[in-house]
Amino acid sequence: MATHLDHVIILVSPSTLSSLPPFLTENFTITPGGRHVDNLTENKLICFRDGSYIELIAFITPSEEERAKHWWGKKKEGGIIDFAFTTKATTGEDVSKHHKDLQARLLDSGSKAGYELPRPGGRKRESDGQDIKWHVTFPAVGSSSSASSYQRGLLPFFCHDVTPRSLRAPVAEENVTHPCGAEGIKGLTAYVTEERVVELTKDYGVILDVDDLADGLESLYGGKGGAREPVKISVKAPKKGEEALRSEIEDRGGLVLGDLVFWGHSRKAGDDGLRRIDVGDGNISLGGLFLDLSAPDDI
Repeated sequence: MATHLDHVIILVSPSTLSSLPPFLTENFTITPGGRHVDNLTENKLICFRDGSYIELIAFITPSEEERAKHWWGKKKEGGIIDFAFTTKATTGEDVSKHHKDLQARLLDSGSKAGYELPRPGGRKRESDGQDIKWHVTFPAVGSSSSASSYQRGLLPFFCHDVTPRSLRAPVAEENVTHPCGAEGIKGLTAYVTEERVVELTKDYGVILDVDDLADGLESLYGGKGGAREPVKISVKAPKKGEEALRSEIEDRGGLVLGDLVFWGHSRKAGDDGLRRIDVGDGNISLGGLFLDLSAPDDI
């Protein structure tokens, strides 16, 4: 069963979520999200024509004790904290089989990684109160000998819809048309320490069921005219001289998710190269958001 990028999660403060920075609002159409069923978090979305989306999420000022119980409760605000994939599994039986097959691949590969059983999730849509439901399958993290080497966000999780996907990730024209011309997600990089690069690159290949990460994965849908750009997930260590990145990796417990690249077609003459957009707003820097608007008109 083919694997597709589902969404990328950016944790922000409640004040940032309520008043998003100009580099987001001027480049993207923001889709209202809603409050999750745990009443701890709420979100807004940036949906793309290729079926993927960005989830801008914030904690609803819960107590530190309540926040600590959440799987992202210890994550630092102001950056990409996790990412999810999906398959076209449509029933609980399909989701259970996906989990069983995933576990078998990891075991056969000799990986230390493992995945928890699928669990239900949901939120109430802000625009109309519609209940949206899904199943999530998270990598195992914790104190066991194998799981202790993995933190939340180091390995992707999976999200499978119970209610129609269009409720969770709208792809109507008004949701996926962006001022900057972006149509989808092209790449994401997991920056880790040097000694983990080979191990995690192998883990990612097994988890996503691909022979070579460099080949990328097909998007869920296409862009205009059915255009598709492969989604490439990379695992890298800081280069010599990248001390700020090395420090950030240490500060975030061994992982920085960044270099999130969007693909699309330029809407302005001469604006068809790769450029970074998450800069210029004080402390709100989201790990590196880049627009690559060089896609040919015929794809």
